[in-house]
Amino acid sequence: MASIKPRKNKDGLIISYEISVFKCRDANGKQIFYRTTWKPEDSWSKRTIEARLAAFARDYERDCKEGKILTKDEQAQQAKAAAEAEARKITLRKYALETFMPRKSATFAETTKDTYTRSLNKIFEYLGDLRIDEIRPVDISNFLLKLQTTETAKLSVGDTIKDTGKPLSHGTILKHYTVLHSLFRSAYMDDVIPSNPMDKVERPKPRKDDKPAEIKALDASEARRLLKCIETEPLQWQVIIRLMLDTGCRRGEIGGLRWRSVDFTNNTIKIENNLEYTPGKGVYNTTPKSGQYRTIDVDPDIIRLLRKLRGKQRIITLEGYCFTQRNGQPIHPQTPTQHLHEFGKRHGFENLHPHMLRHTMASVSIVSGADVASVSAKLGHAEVSTTLDFYTHANQESVKQANEIYRQALKQKEA
Repeated sequence: MASIKPRKNKDGLIISYEISVFKCRDANGKQIFYRTTWKPEDSWSKRTIEARLAAFARDYERDCKEGKILTKDEQAQQAKAAAEAEARKITLRKYALETFMPRKSATFAETTKDTYTRSLNKIFEYLGDLRIDEIRPVDISNFLLKLQTTETAKLSVGDTIKDTGKPLSHGTILKHYTVLHSLFRSAYMDDVIPSNPMDKVERPKPRKDDKPAEIKALDASEARRLLKCIETEPLQWQVIIRLMLDTGCRRGEIGGLRWRSVDFTNNTIKIENNLEYTPGKGVYNTTPKSGQYRTIDVDPDIIRLLRKLRGKQRIITLEGYCFTQRNGQPIHPQTPTQHLHEFGKRHGFENLHPHMLRHTMASVSIVSGADVASVSAKLGHAEVSTTLDFYTHANQESVKQANEIYRQALKQKEA
């Protein structure tokens, strides 16, 4: 039978009742009770309190015997188990931020880290709050489908983000697919998920209206016209544009060029720096993309312009960058892109950008008979195969020329 004990305040007035029901004895013989508190309304009469208290105690005892009530220890154990179970419920967002990205960040270049971070932010919008072990292949496929059908490309303009209204490119969608593939493989290897849902997710295919990106380059005559047009540009931009066209260097490698890397005697520059920019880190200096330094032969006319530029440079900092802002700090990595775009509009070069000059150097060199291995070394590609993949069209043209030379040689011999 339930035990009822009144509880009094300091004035000796009853304010509540403690109800106890015996459960059992533990291994040490200690009695274990179910306990609860019942509090009457101040307006109730004594008879009402006694009747309702008796009914409550009777119902409480019944619930205890039927296993509907837990002791305080059992409640504590249940709460602890629930907390532990909740802690084991890892969402995709939690795993990505606490395990996946910290591990990847240890080996990623800053630009790759920024790419993964921006991709994950989009993934979080759709899948971030789902338990990672409950995400199905269909959930991922639906996310990729939404990217193809409803998402539009965004463009950074200064500190603002502009919606272009254009569908996401196939390349952008593949980046999201790659990040998801890497994330779920990591979770599977960590035993966070029992199987990898990406094993059943097809690689996104291009839309019918998706066109593969073309390698746009100037031909030799257009390159000569460009060289004529830059003669009216400020000295620093004359040097930057001519260097890009002559060496095929990336914009970050040109921006990271220092005076100590220019050999005025042997007409060479050493590529050992690369300026990069990410919103999180700002402008920073790193190694060239391939991770390897290279020395490049430079047109003597450009070396003379470099010497002239150094003589006119107002501020030379300890870092000694060749191309600087007014305060002596290096130019922003995106500045050459902006300048070439404006320059191209003024002189009739459509969508002119630094990589077009890089492509121009490679294409014109290969078409003119330069061996691919030498061009590859000049570009800083880690593998010659990379150069062949990029400039197949130019290499095919040079092969045609070689075949024609061979045919002509045979014809001359017959004559």
